[in-house]
Amino acid sequence: MNRQLTPLTMLTDFVVIPADQLRQLVTDAVTVAMRKAAETTPPPASGNDHLPELITKKQAAKMLQVSTGTVDNYVADGLLNKLKIGTRNVRFERGEVEKLARRL
Repeated sequence: MNRQLTPLTMLTDFVVIPADQLRQLVTDAVTVAMRKAAETTPPPASGNDHLPELITKKQAAKMLQVSTGTVDNYVADGLLNKLKIGTRNVRFERGEVEKLARRL
C-alpha cells in the first residue's frame, strides 16, 4: 500500500487503542527485540581483563619458596616491583612473580 501521505490522511489514519493494550504491545515488542539482541550479541568483557592479578607479599614469598624478607631483598635489588596500595599495603603482580620464579 504505497499511498502518498498528506496532512489530511495523516489526521484521518489513526487507530484507537486503550492505554493498557498499548502498554502491553510495547512491552511485548521490546521483550522480543531484547531476546533477539541477547541471542546475537556476545557477552561483554568483564572490564577487568586488562588488570593484572595482584598478590600479597606472603603469597609472593610462597610462590617463590622464600621468606618475606627475601621478597623485600628482591624488591631492593630491582628483581621485583612492588605496588603500594594506600599507605600500608603492598601488592605484587602475579605474572611478574611467576616470571621471576621461572628465572630463579
